[in-house]
Amino acid sequence: MNRSLLRHRFAQNFIRKHFIAMDSTSKIQAVHDPDKKEFVIQLKDNKKGDKAFLQYDYITNNKVDLYHTLVPPSYRGHGIAGILAETAFKHFKDNGIEMELTCSYLQHYASKHPPT
Repeated sequence: MNRSLLRHRFAQNFIRKHFIAMDSTSKIQAVHDPDKKEFVIQLKDNKKGDKAFLQYDYITNNKVDLYHTLVPPSYRGHGIAGILAETAFKHFKDNGIEMELTCSYLQHYASKHPPT
């Protein structure tokens, strides 16, 4: 078995074991909570309230500041922050809202994966 396939299987097993917000194809989904102004991925065995999130605030009616992204240390390195970024970018682009990225992770992510 090649290394790429092993990594893919490991990632899929990790996802199934540790996340509750999934669709039928076992992909992680971020949920938008407009009241809290954040995108969230709830983690399984959520005894400590663990969640990954991206927070934002409105600067004007049609411009937001995406200012903070957090993934608990034990869940890092599995693409979770990227899923939060992609979900937020798509949401705001689809709604015609301009984004200002003051979160250093999002600035780095956008330089590698520009919002389309």
